[in-house]
Amino acid sequence: VIIVSSLAPTVSSAAAVASGTGALSRLVAWRGSLPASAFVKAQPGVVYTVGQRVQCVGVRCGEWFVLGFGSGLIGQTMGNGLVMVKKALNPDFELPGGDTSPLLKTCCVVGLFSGFSSNIRYNAINGLERIIDTSFGHMPLVPFIGTFSIRLANNLFSGSQFLDWSRAFGLQPDH
Repeated sequence: VIIVSSLAPTVSSAAAVASGTGALSRLVAWRGSLPASAFVKAQPGVVYTVGQRVQCVGVRCGEWFVLGFGSGLIGQTMGNGLVMVKKALNPDFELPGGDTSPLLKTCCVVGLFSGFSSNIRYNAINGLERIIDTSFGHMPLVPFIGTFSIRLANNLFSGSQFLDWSRAFGLQPDH
């Protein structure tokens, strides 16, 4: 939800910050000059260079890492808290597979997954959807089915990939 919300268009005070002369203003202005994704179609009068598109992927990697880390922190803290409450109410309760996941390690894994895997897949999906829309936009059902299929496959792939990441980092037991 946090990452999806960060992608939604919003009214921003970035223009007010960018109008200043300090380092923050320059950073906000630079970030504002980047496309929303690597394969976004430029609006009339706007040209994105290859460098800006590559920078967009790098910047989003950092942004999504922070959002994923924060999401992991909230989710894992809540999960660990619920386990502690359950253990307090039922001293015989044992988690299947052992103890709760370590908080910081879990946050880092979720952040890395969000920053790298989710970010790369997000940009690739935008590129594929742009190709489909450009090629088949005159047949409205084709882009709809294409987008649905791509996003469904992405969800299935990402769920299994996250389990693989969790196993690789020792957060999920091998079965």
